[in-house]
Amino acid sequence: MKREALLLELKAFARRQNKPFEVFTDKGKGSHYRVCFDGRMTTIKSGEN
Repeated sequence: MKREALLLELKAFARRQNKPFEVFTDKGKGSHYRVCFDGRMTTIKSGEN
């Protein structure tokens, strides 16, 4: 799954669950994104796997 498709799925899931969701494109290293969902943060790298 490509990163953009994953982010769209996560955003829709967060909306259904009424939870906060943010994507930080400038906080990751290189082409990585930082994602915050309901107070938890993780890194999503580019590419498809």
